[in-house]
Amino acid sequence: MRNPYKIREVLKIFDIFTDFTINKENAISLYMALAEKNEAEEKYICDTFHVSADEYKKWVRLLLLFLYSEKDEPSSLQGMVEEFFKANECSNLIFILSSDKNCALLSDTGVIMDLPEFGIATYINVSKNCVILLQHTFNKIVLKKLFSENRNLENYSAEIQDEIAQSINAKLFINNEELLAGYNKICVKAAALQVFSASLDIVGIEVLRKC
Repeated sequence: MRNPYKIREVLKIFDIFTDFTINKENAISLYMALAEKNEAEEKYICDTFHVSADEYKKWVRLLLLFLYSEKDEPSSLQGMVEEFFKANECSNLIFILSSDKNCALLSDTGVIMDLPEFGIATYINVSKNCVILLQHTFNKIVLKKLFSENRNLENYSAEIQDEIAQSINAKLFINNEELLAGYNKICVKAAALQVFSASLDIVGIEVLRKC
């Protein structure tokens, strides 16, 4: 959400919220202050990331709406993320890829979002040696496919739904080059302009060196 390369994508996803603000004095003051934004600074940002002034303002207002918080209060976005783990409609899978030999790339788009068949996948580069994949799966879609393949399981529909609702499963992979190579390829594909690396030797990626 905060990455400027994703402005238009974020506006498309959260279009209905672009004219909302949090009902707190400081938040409203920040919202109104956009009208007095330094024009030269605004123009530089718009030119650099190829967005209009209107798109830029809408984006900043969304950031205020979802990320603003006071004292120890959680932000709206934090609350939304927590709901994915609490919702009965979802099950959750966490993959941790750790390597003491190879390097994980970092995309200039920051966190990488993907929409696989069954839900939402988020790739997070924690460090040069660690990547976390969070996958929130919509149980209805999984169960529909499961029942279509095995009709006998429909008799246990309620039990299966209760079993997987809100479930959180995690798995740690250490020095798994195949998975790390797959992540690095996804990272390059998702980048707007470039990726960052702590090494010139990158699993899964061919690096072309200048002569």
